[in-house]
Amino acid sequence: EVRAYAGLQALRGAAELGSPDLLLTDLRLPDGDGLAVIDALRARLDRFVPALVVTGSTLPAELTRLQRAGVPVLNKPFRAEALLVALASALAVVAPTA
Repeated sequence: EVRAYAGLQALRGAAELGSPDLLLTDLRLPDGDGLAVIDALRARLDRFVPALVVTGSTLPAELTRLQRAGVPVLNKPFRAEALLVALASALAVVAPTA
């Protein structure tokens, strides 16, 4: 099952999120950014959800934020095969230990 939300506010306003296996998000969103979406989803579900961020950004500050967040990144443009490999890799990520 795939669910799509039009941004951070739509995700926050959703009555039901289900039990996602993975979150795929762009870094830049109209009402926030992908890292905020990841944080919001994990907080709302109170559990680790593997995530993959796609971005076309080459800004050093944004790339540093992504690296520090420890979230897998797929740079645009990309081929469908690269997306499939990145999704499989993201699904293999286990929750960090406390």
